[in-house]
Amino acid sequence: MNFTNIDDIPPCTCDGTPDGVRLPNLIMIITVLPFMASCGFVLNVISFIVFLRQCRIMTHTPCVYLAVLALSDCGVCLCGIFVIAADSARAYVPGLNQVWVPMIPYLAPVAVNFQMLSVYITVFAAFDCFFYVARVSFCHQWCSPRFARRLLLGIACAVFAYNFVTFFELRHSRCYDAALKAPKYEICPSTFRSELYVTYYKGYMYTATMAVIPCLLLISLSAGIIYYTNRPRWTDAIEANADNNNRFFNRLVCLPGYDEPPQFEINRGTEDGSPVMMLGLVIALFLVCNSVSLVVNILEICAGQSIATFHHILIDIGNVLVVFNAFANFFIYVALSAAYRRDLSEIASYFTLPKSNSSSISHL
Repeated sequence: MNFTNIDDIPPCTCDGTPDGVRLPNLIMIITVLPFMASCGFVLNVISFIVFLRQCRIMTHTPCVYLAVLALSDCGVCLCGIFVIAADSARAYVPGLNQVWVPMIPYLAPVAVNFQMLSVYITVFAAFDCFFYVARVSFCHQWCSPRFARRLLLGIACAVFAYNFVTFFELRHSRCYDAALKAPKYEICPSTFRSELYVTYYKGYMYTATMAVIPCLLLISLSAGIIYYTNRPRWTDAIEANADNNNRFFNRLVCLPGYDEPPQFEINRGTEDGSPVMMLGLVIALFLVCNSVSLVVNILEICAGQSIATFHHILIDIGNVLVVFNAFANFFIYVALSAAYRRDLSEIASYFTLPKSNSSSISHL
């Protein structure tokens, strides 16, 4: 809509922020978050390449889930820069406001999709890990790369379908800013964002689907994974008994090499590079980083706008922690997975070695 007279432009009413929010926002969202998101994007691209390589040479399903999680976290990091940080930066850079505001109503739902996708990839990766360590009867069907790829495609479609309505909840409009003494664009709720929509969809349903249900599932699955990982199985006990009997018999007949039978230890999957341990730490990090978002959602339902300043600061902390979650997974993989470190080193050597030596690593 074009305005020929400044008096025809309505005053800005949607972009106001409470006092005391600008400094925390400037530190966390304008300074820390873009740097962390940029590093996180690069690290997740590296993780995607490593896990994709592992998926081609191994039949383990964790590498499938972790490869797609890295890809989704790339989207989270990009949205941290181009949605969260850019949305805050436009308050300080008027020129950016004019360019970016028309795109925010379409980019913000994309950010929600990536965030929810990462959440449910983590949840179903935990299900996969639980079924594997618990040795359930349908483990051979569930814990297969082919089923994992189909399941992840279904999750992506379900997440997009659930969040499709968010593409209609925001709009941009032109208004007159009294502080700048000039017209500008602002983002406002559309007519689609009714009180019923905010209360039930953005309130109760969003809190349940993005915070409460995933956290409860992950806590329960993590407890089950720890229990089954540390519990000796009947098959382990039978194998231990048979092994000890063989060693005792060989000692009686004085066969060479059996002077002192070594002590038998049950393998519980805690060796370096165990997908169970690595995924467990990824789940723990997810729970810690998303706890603030759960508090924010609960406060929105219970307190409304009565604690606006504290609420805005909590939102900024929650956004930084969500990006930190996507950023920090790389260091978990490096610390706990010998296979990840080996593949990372081989891929790095492929790009750093001179071209004349590249033929020596043809297995890449």
